[in-house]
Amino acid sequence: MAEGKRVGTIASLKAALSSRRIGAVTLQSFSSGLPLGLVWIALPAFLTYRGVDIRTVGLFSLSQSPWSFKFLWSPLMDRFGPRIGRLGRRRSWILICQLFLMLSILGLAGFSQTADVGVIAILALLIAFGSASQDIVIDAYAVEVLERSEQGLAVGHEPEGLADADVGEGV
Repeated sequence: MAEGKRVGTIASLKAALSSRRIGAVTLQSFSSGLPLGLVWIALPAFLTYRGVDIRTVGLFSLSQSPWSFKFLWSPLMDRFGPRIGRLGRRRSWILICQLFLMLSILGLAGFSQTADVGVIAILALLIAFGSASQDIVIDAYAVEVLERSEQGLAVGHEPEGLADADVGEGV
């Protein structure tokens, strides 16, 4: 364990609010958690309301699997990537992931009333894949833009951003 002095809660919050970089990473983590909340919370509730069998709704938990297996494609996203204009590789990946998520969520919105449960499952899997991919890129972006002293603080805010987005999604 490190011998350094532990920073208190108030000092930690003050530092987080005074840094634009930490704020940007925290907001991006929040945006990464919104689609996850859709797949984890809102979609099973919607399917239950629609009268889908509880066992089938339970199988929808498998659509979250891209979050467990994102380590498989994260090296590819780290090594290769587009460069859109002056955005750079990380921000270009973030833009692509957000466009992919937008199209997937719009597809879910368009097909949810008329589509078979299998189509909804595929769209939920695509949403989870896009969200997990966005999380990979946001983590890499955070390592690049944050100073060493800010990284611990940002890591502490990331799960909070994901959890807040999940709670907001279920409301």
